[in-house]
Amino acid sequence: ICNANLVENQKFCMNCGAKVPLSVEVLAQIDIHKKIIDSKPLEIDSYKKLGEIYLDNNMIDLALEQFLKASTIDQNDPETLVGIAKCYKNLDNISESLNYYLRANDKFKDNKTIQKELAIIYYQIGNWRESMIYAEQIYKETNDLGMGLLMATNLVKDDRKNEAIKRSEERRVG
Repeated sequence: ICNANLVENQKFCMNCGAKVPLSVEVLAQIDIHKKIIDSKPLEIDSYKKLGEIYLDNNMIDLALEQFLKASTIDQNDPETLVGIAKCYKNLDNISESLNYYLRANDKFKDNKTIQKELAIIYYQIGNWRESMIYAEQIYKETNDLGMGLLMATNLVKDDRKNEAIKRSEERRVG
């Protein structure tokens, strides 16, 4: 599958043509959580679980819809915030993804997965110093080589940026 955004009951990917039937087990899980939501509309866990199922099956719009419904029940639930952040990231809405990851990070202070996502997103948007802060913290605590590489890349990019600013200022003065 090419990671295209799929909708419920879609038989083929509209981008690559891949067959995408959901397994009987996944369909049963969807049905169970929809029934729970119908009988207990304020049951946040079923919205989150349904969101996760949709997200795992690349139905991003449906996943986001469920996580947003969960957030109307509890707008500060960290798992819901992470779910929303993942959806926005998959939809290439990096600014919204960052916003929700930051909110989740406020709730899950020491969550390495969230911090890793923040390091990556800050890198993607060119904020190498913030990326470096998160990457360095994770690397020191876990020896995650990917974060070590990200740290090194951030240093190089930040040095190049500072050097370019310095040259630009020298040209203006001289």
